[in-house]
Amino acid sequence: MSLTLKYKILLFLFFITMITSLWPNNIYLLFLFSVASWILLPYNKWWDGISISLFFFSFFYCLVHFINKGTGSGFIFLSTLTAPVSFYRFGRWIMTWLVDDRKRSFFLFYFALSYFFPVFLLTLQDIFLVGLVNDTRIMLSDIGKEDTTLAATLYGLMASVGVGFISILFTSSLKKIEKLLFSIITIISMLTVVHLVNRTGIVLFIACLIFSVFYSTRLRPIKMLAIFLFLLFVVFIVFQFGIISQDILDAYLQREDSTTANAAEFGGRSDLWNIAFMNVFISPFGWVRERYAHNLWLDLAAIGGWFALFPFLAASFAVIKNFFKVLIMEESSFRILLLSMFLSMFLNSMVEPVIEGSLLFFVLFMMIWGMLKSVSREDVVIYQN
Repeated sequence: MSLTLKYKILLFLFFITMITSLWPNNIYLLFLFSVASWILLPYNKWWDGISISLFFFSFFYCLVHFINKGTGSGFIFLSTLTAPVSFYRFGRWIMTWLVDDRKRSFFLFYFALSYFFPVFLLTLQDIFLVGLVNDTRIMLSDIGKEDTTLAATLYGLMASVGVGFISILFTSSLKKIEKLLFSIITIISMLTVVHLVNRTGIVLFIACLIFSVFYSTRLRPIKMLAIFLFLLFVVFIVFQFGIISQDILDAYLQREDSTTANAAEFGGRSDLWNIAFMNVFISPFGWVRERYAHNLWLDLAAIGGWFALFPFLAASFAVIKNFFKVLIMEESSFRILLLSMFLSMFLNSMVEPVIEGSLLFFVLFMMIWGMLKSVSREDVVIYQN
């Protein structure tokens, strides 16, 4: 449908916020879009159990944070208060505006491309300066910063948005040239993953790949076997002919040989999870952390306590339920893309400090929640009609 001026303004602010994702003052644009979304979207639409839960989560997260520590950075505080609900409702609106699955797929394409484009340029610059692999995991823009670990986390979070695009290869509803176009998102995302020796990104890629095979074949044994044999053949060719640089393999082996951050300990996260999980039960108003818990829900509980955690858990369970509703619906290119993007972002949220690592990534995750909710509702509408 045609757009009125107010929705054109909203889309303009959204994509400006995406393309400036690495700009130090991006938080001002994030807040501006959030406020515009509250004002320009219909005030009485897209209020459901998830959006209401997110409203209470934001309120109590900021309230407890203010009581314990004060506001900190004002615009980060205000954005945390307003953005989760606004991005969720914006995702619901996108699905109302775009009723064709092909157009919805291309919205995800343009969103991911604009969001990740600054990181892609930074990665290309760093590759030119230091080579294909940067085992220091510190890119040019991070030099001199105190917390370069968080910067690497930010790039990994952003890359997870594009990793899910691998699923587009397993759909038959797009043309080959369109599949290639969508695959570019995965390629540039994985370029950053490999450049920074990010192990989580590799795991997400494999998880989305396996999910895509199961989803596209609908568990038909012969078709699944054919795809897996083909993938094994590709892996064999890649390693047999040395297509993957030895520098890449050496860099990952070196990280894995670390005594404090190996895969068996989830990169050193298992102890952090155990400590944070125990604190959830004994610290209802949050607690002081020595390190991030590297889990969205546990880090959230550390700041907002039970009052923020419980409504967010309620919203999370509702979204997971929507995920499975969409999973059993009729296959389409948009649905497999949306599901695999959600899976990649969800799994990354399980192992990274999301809100404090990147508030923009967190609220974009909420946008995907809104889109997923709308797709799950479409099944109900079709059934009723």
